[in-house]
Amino acid sequence: ELAESREKLDTLQRRLMALGGIFDLPKLKREIDSLNEQTLAPGFWDDAKKAQALTRKRSGLEATVNGFEKLEKDVEDGKVLLELG
Repeated sequence: ELAESREKLDTLQRRLMALGGIFDLPKLKREIDSLNEQTLAPGFWDDAKKAQALTRKRSGLEATVNGFEKLEKDVEDGKVLLELG
């Protein structure tokens, strides 16, 4: 049963790695950084609709990246717990 659980976590980790390539997480992180820089530009907040659209886009990208990173961490934590158990 322990070996089966390890195999399931290994499979899940491989699938997450494949998904990470599809999502291109480094590119998403660069885009978030770029959007953050835009929010610091003088006058950015003068156009409320544009500012709101950009912050919504940034929030969506952050949710994608954070969700993926949480899944990666949870799988890694699961593997550690199996090794300890």
